[in-house]
Amino acid sequence: MIKNAFLLSALFVEISIVGCNKADEDLPSCIQDEIDGREKIGEIHLSSVQKYELNSKEVYVVNYEGGADFQSPVLDDQCNTVCALGGIAGNDECDGVKFSEEAKLIETVWED
Repeated sequence: MIKNAFLLSALFVEISIVGCNKADEDLPSCIQDEIDGREKIGEIHLSSVQKYELNSKEVYVVNYEGGADFQSPVLDDQCNTVCALGGIAGNDECDGVKFSEEAKLIETVWED
């Protein structure tokens, strides 16, 4: 009985790990590197990464917290900067359009 419970638990853990790895494989490696390499600098830290569709392309918004004038870079799947949102001026212009009106959230791919 205990052996069966242990095997069932081990199987559940293995399925969970495989499921997590599959999600990671869907991310461009440079975005995964950004998440894996995160570190807190003073009060500034990575809080989330979200995938959007903007101008028929997938982009990733890398959100930071803790800085008064910190902007959130918007990166393409090669980690090229498309634009930066927010900051003290509250920039909402990205790739020639108003991000809040044109971008469609696909998913939050990582959150602290």
